[in-house]
Amino acid sequence: MLIVDDEELIRTGIARLVTQAGTSFQVIGTCSSAKEALASLEQEEIDLIITDIRMPEMDGLELLTEVRHLHPNVFSLVISGYEEFEYARSALKLGASDYILKPIDRKQFREQLNNMIELVTTHRKKQFLQQDLEHKSQKADDFQVGNFLNSVLYASRLPHVKEWQGLLNPLCHYRLIAASIDRVPRADAYSQRDYELFEYVMNGIIREIGSGFGGSEASAISLRSWNGLDGWGWVLINHNKQEEPDGEADADDASSSEIDRFCERLTVKLHETFAKYLPVSVSLGVSSELQDISTIGQAAAEARASLQRRLFEGGGKCHWLEKQPAYNLLNVQETKSAALRLSDLESKLFNVMRLFDEDVIRATVDDLFSIWKKNTLFSGDLPANVLALMLRATILIDEIRLEDRDTGKLMSTTYIESTWRKMQVSSDVLELKEELMRFLLLIAGKLKSLRFQSEKEPVEKAKTYIEQHLADDLTLGVVAGEIYLNPSYFSNLFKIQTGENFLNYVTRIRMDKARELMQDRVLKLNEIANKVGYQNPKYFTKLFKEYYGSTPTDYREHQLK
Repeated sequence: MLIVDDEELIRTGIARLVTQAGTSFQVIGTCSSAKEALASLEQEEIDLIITDIRMPEMDGLELLTEVRHLHPNVFSLVISGYEEFEYARSALKLGASDYILKPIDRKQFREQLNNMIELVTTHRKKQFLQQDLEHKSQKADDFQVGNFLNSVLYASRLPHVKEWQGLLNPLCHYRLIAASIDRVPRADAYSQRDYELFEYVMNGIIREIGSGFGGSEASAISLRSWNGLDGWGWVLINHNKQEEPDGEADADDASSSEIDRFCERLTVKLHETFAKYLPVSVSLGVSSELQDISTIGQAAAEARASLQRRLFEGGGKCHWLEKQPAYNLLNVQETKSAALRLSDLESKLFNVMRLFDEDVIRATVDDLFSIWKKNTLFSGDLPANVLALMLRATILIDEIRLEDRDTGKLMSTTYIESTWRKMQVSSDVLELKEELMRFLLLIAGKLKSLRFQSEKEPVEKAKTYIEQHLADDLTLGVVAGEIYLNPSYFSNLFKIQTGENFLNYVTRIRMDKARELMQDRVLKLNEIANKVGYQNPKYFTKLFKEYYGSTPTDYREHQLK
């Protein structure tokens, strides 16, 4: 309650009567003038004013007129004497709930206060029910709009222009803001459940700040926020176009400036609140300004692209598309050059992976990230670029027509989804690069192993053929022909797989077999020579001595006693 009277004794007396009445009203102030009362109403939440009618400068009736206009939820009682009855009647017309006749009757005054308590309580209930109804209606409306926009942003659905009607004005200037919790998995102390809670709080903050951040009727700026399907928060700031044929360009410029100022104030307020209530940082990505709500898919791509700059510029910041490197597309030649360079680097990467040159793989990945960092057009969806490289690397396994079950498990649907999720929320470019590098080196190692196994098979076949045909003419051409390989290619492959050339290998195997046959003393030396492919006994003796340091005869006499 606020008591207003220009006489201090009357103010004090009414305050004492209120206390003695024993109601739930509390006198939080007394004022000596109407102007002082209006100032108090700006500072305090008042339910009831008791005011005298006759006051200098601004009387009670003028005060009631101002209160009715500026504070319609405040009730009032006027103090009046019998001679001022017409004033009291005027006060009732101006919205006063009742009048108090002088001198004040204590019992009647108590009844009047009780009546006022009932009026205030009933009014509050109506206000609460109205606000609750409006809140539920707004919540249902926001939910409907959020579902609709999510279907556009995440399912790439192109809605018909009629679908926008009743939800959003299709003709407006707008910007789209994406918000995401920053994560640094390498040094992370939080669980997945923790991050789900952080995302819930983040989206709650966005809704709370957004609800009190709407533009004025004059500005025509409105704001909508909703939860994305991936835990991200989304904010749509739009300025409805005014139909002004004259000076339309100036009107567009004014709308753009107003949206920019509004957006800047909002992002600053959001980051201040995030820092106050969350133990982790939040990054914001702001799209360019667009002028047709049906292009919101483009705005979402731009907001995501801007937000992903946190990988290079750090988390906890607001990233605007216009402030990103290479956003100005006037230098088309430079953009084309960067695109060609990326294409060349990707081709080079997959070529060196087949050779498993780790140093070159690492250097090529560094070059790729360098171009992504410098050019927003290509770094906009960096997680998608990285995941695409990982999928292409897996396809290399199929290109050599071999099946690797371990790789199949590695790139399962579950793995792809978890990796994509981790990349999308990461705010650490080093973590993202390490994830890609680890995977590429793993695939390169598997390629090397698979290639070794595929090349080892013909060599093993050749070795088996040699052991089974030691008595035959074992030339390079004969053996290569048996396994359907070019002699020159077979010679190089054999050397790589066994570590010795073909002729030396055949000679060693024949000598080992000859020494084994000498265990049988029934066999003559020329028979042993024939069995291991030597028709000339003298040449056989010469080779055997070079290998074992003695002739076949001496070996049999001295070594086999």
